Parts: sequence; structure tokens; C-alpha cells
Amino acid sequence: MREYDVLASRLRALKARMAYFVLERAELAQRSENKLRQEMLALTELLEGEVQETVGDISAQSDRLREGAVQLSDVAGELLAKAREVAESVRITSGNVQTVAGATEQLEASSRAISEQVDQSSKLAEAARTRGDDAAHRVEGLSDATAQIGSVVNLIQGIAGQTRMLALNATIEAARAGDAGRGFAVVAGEVKGLADQTERAIGTISEQAATIGNTTRGAVETVQGVVETIRDIDAIAADVAHAATEQRAATAEIMTSAVQAAQHTQAVADSVGTMMAGAEMTRAVATRVNDLSGMVNRDIDALRTRLYVILRTSYGGNRRQEARLPVAVKVRGTFGGLTISGVSADLSTGGLLLVLSDDRAPQGTGTIEIEGVGRVAAEVVNVSDLGVNLRFTEGSAQQQAALQERIDAEQLKDKPLMAMAEEVAREASRLLESAVHDRRISVDDLFDATYTPIPGTDPTQFTARHTALAEQILGPVIVRSKNLGQGVEGAVFTDRNGYVAVHAPEYAQPQRPGDSKWNKANSRNRRIYDDRSGILAARCLKPLVQTYHRDMGEKNFTLYKEIDAPVFVLGRRWGAVRLVSHL
Repeated sequence: MREYDVLASRLRALKARMAYFVLERAELAQRSENKLRQEMLALTELLEGEVQETVGDISAQSDRLREGAVQLSDVAGELLAKAREVAESVRITSGNVQTVAGATEQLEASSRAISEQVDQSSKLAEAARTRGDDAAHRVEGLSDATAQIGSVVNLIQGIAGQTRMLALNATIEAARAGDAGRGFAVVAGEVKGLADQTERAIGTISEQAATIGNTTRGAVETVQGVVETIRDIDAIAADVAHAATEQRAATAEIMTSAVQAAQHTQAVADSVGTMMAGAEMTRAVATRVNDLSGMVNRDIDALRTRLYVILRTSYGGNRRQEARLPVAVKVRGTFGGLTISGVSADLSTGGLLLVLSDDRAPQGTGTIEIEGVGRVAAEVVNVSDLGVNLRFTEGSAQQQAALQERIDAEQLKDKPLMAMAEEVAREASRLLESAVHDRRISVDDLFDATYTPIPGTDPTQFTARHTALAEQILGPVIVRSKNLGQGVEGAVFTDRNGYVAVHAPEYAQPQRPGDSKWNKANSRNRRIYDDRSGILAARCLKPLVQTYHRDMGEKNFTLYKEIDAPVFVLGRRWGAVRLVSHL
């Protein structure tokens, strides 16, 4: 019996030592886990700080690059404006030179015609001068003939005088003869009458001959004057012909110079055109650099968001003691007189991330009313773009049980939605793989991450190599998704970088220039959503529930709940489907 008691005592001691060993091992494990967690958290915070600093430096360099690109674009714009002014001046000058060249050519043709006409005039003047000289000679001959008529008239007058004297003598002799000479006296009287008539006729002829002589002498003088005038005209015509020849030569030289000037002006115009093309290319390059700088900034911000999400959702980077699950429940609360409302993005028995329905952020401590749980005391731990992190300050067993029950109920309610999202994702996978198989798009183009900004869009829209295909084959799926039921209002597809190529027709309207508010709400296609919800959806590897608010413009926030599921193409993660519903 004694031996049995000793054995029992030893067994109790061994059991106590084993229990102490188990407790010690558990305590050591907890200490090791806490120490490892603290070290990983410190490492995460250090890495996060380094990432923030590095991203800040890169962002600063990118901003300087962007400023340089803007300055280069401004300089290129000024150069292009000046080049356009020069081009316009050259165009006008070229037109003027062309006009001068054409006018000079017409002037040269006119000069040639004038020269020909002057040559013809010279020939006509020479002919007129020759004919004038001939007329002068003929008139001089007429003058000589008139002088000879005068001589003949004088001779006839002499004969008539002698005849009249002879008739007088015959009359006297007849008178002496008496009756015998009466017949002779009659003849003598007739002869005397004829002599008188002859003298009177000769007198008239003499007067007319004198008149003809005077007229002939006047004609001779006139013809001689005409001949002299023709000689002067001939001399002037010769001078005009010489001047016309010189003018024609000068006009031909001017025409040659004008043609050369036109050619040089055209060469200058071509050079200015080349300069304008260069300026335009410079501005395009500057704009492209500016766009690339903006894309770098965006990608850096996206990288920072991704790293933050990855670090803070990792085991070592998660500060929370309890796991927060993506559960969307309605929340109202009061903090220091400020009443807030919203929806939880994630929830645990120790706290939640609250997505506010507006942009008024609470501070300090207060109380919140969680739908299906009741009133809970809480304090604000952090406020960020993601929402408001709240920690529950009082955690009774009854409260924790109610929170866990609410979390389980919401997760159970989300399971059919997750299955629905996975089915839509599989349909998209089949469509994309079929497009690759049919060679409507290559694998490289489908997974390409080059996004080209669309000029003049605000917010900026982009095109990618798969944009057209996505609009063609995924657009109908988005339209049909409105009929999925269970509160789902629609679906969109995002690639792995948050790029949404196609949206529902009512949210894919053409942008209105200068109306950013309207565009933000109604032109949601061809845009990159690289915020937390967009990145988590694009990079999810399994179905995911999210809650967030979206600024639809002018601080018009809309609360959304979405179920995301990954889309795989040929074994590679292409992106995800996002089933959306309003809260």
C-alpha cells in the first residue's frame, strides 16, 4: 500500500512537471510568436518607410521631369506658333512672288508684242518716208510743169498780142482799101475778136497757172514737211525700238529673277514646313513625355498602394490582434457631436474599417450602432483614403458573440454571390481564350500593359491593345449581368492593373469637353482604377468581398459593395470580374 502511495505521488509530481512544461512551452511559443510578430511588424514599418521615401524621391524626380516636359511643350508650342506665323508670311510672300512672276511673264509677252509692233511701225515709217520722198519728187516735177505752162502761156499771150496788132493793121489797111477791103476788114475784125478772146483766155489760164504754181509750191513745202516729220517719226521709232529691246531684255531678266525668287521662296516654305513638322514632333514628344511622367506618377502611387495593401494584409504587417473579414454592415455613430454613417469594409470582434457616406471624418472616442449587433464604444485609430479605422474599447463576451454571429451571417449570405462571380469569371476566361485560339488577339497583346492616354479627356481615358476586343466580347456579358439578381446591379472587367476597357452603356458615354463632373459619373470606361479597391480586385487570387465609396463628382459619394473573382486566361491571371451593388 505504501509503495502504491509513493508511486501515485511520483505520478502526480510527473503530471505537475509535464503540465508546467506544457505551460512553459506555450508561454515560450507565445513569447516567440509575439517577438517574431514585433520584429516583422518593425521590419514592415521600416520597409514601408523606405518605400514611402523612395517613392517620394521618384515622385519628385518624375515631377521635375514633368515640369521639364511642360516647359519643353510650351517652348515647342511657341516655336510652332512662330513657325506658323513665318509659314503664313512665306505663304503670302510666295503668293506675291508668284503673282509678280506671272505679271512679269505677261509684261515680257507685252514687251515682246510692243517690240514687234514698234518694228512694224519702223517699217511703216520707212515706207512712208520713201513714199513721201517720191511724192516730193513728183510734186517738184509738177512745179516744173507748172513753170513750163507759164512759159507757154507767155508765148501764147505774145502770139495773141501780135495777132491783135496784125488784125489792127489789117483793119487799117482794109479801111484804106475802101469797099474793096470791106471783106478783109470783116476777117480782120474777127481775127481781132479771136485775139481778144485768146488774150482773155490766156489771162485766165495765166491766173490759174499762177494759182496752180502757188498751190504746187505749197504742196511741195507740205510734202517736204511731211517727209521731215516722217524722218523724225522714223528716228523716234528707232529710239522706241531700241528702248523696247532694252525693256524686253530687262523684263526677261526680271522674269528670271522672279522665277528664281519663287523657287527660293518655295524652298523656304518647304524648310518652314519641315521646321513646323519638327516643332510639332517636339511638342508631341513633350506631350508624350508629360503623359509618361503622369503615368509614372500614377504607377508609383499604384505601387505604393499595392505595397501598402500587401504589407498591411500580411501576417507580419497586420497590427490587428483579430482577423478582420470583408463584411459589409450598416453603421451609424456619434463622435464629439458629429454624427456619421456608412458601411463597414471589414469587421472583426475588435474593430472595423468604416467607409463613410460623406467626407466628414470623426476624431477621438464615441459610440457606434452596428446593424444586427447594437451599440458599441469605439475610438478612432486612423483616418485614410480607405476609410476610418475604429477600435472597440469595450468588449464584453456578449458583444463579441453578437459580432461573430453577424460576421458569420454576412459571410454565409455572400457565398452565393461569390459563386456567381466565379461563374461570370469563367465565362470571361472562355471568351478570352477562344479569342486567342481564333487569333483575334495574341497573348502578348492581351496581357500588354501599355496604356495610351486619349488626348483631351478629363478624367484621362486610355486605350490598350485589348480595348477593342474587350468591348466586342465582354460588353455583352456586362449587359447581361444586370439580370443576375440577388442585388447585383452589374459587372465590369478589369485587367491586372486596374484598367477597365468596357463598361455598361449608360456609364460608357462619350465625354463632354470641359465637364469633368459629368464625365466622372458617365464616362467610366477606358479608365484605370488603381485605388485600394481597384488594386485588390485586379490582383485577387480568390473571390473577394469589398465595400467602398466612390466619388461620382462634386463630392457626391456613392457606397458600393462588390464581389470580385479572378479571371484566368491560359493559366495566367489576366484580371478579375467585379460584381457591383449599391448599399
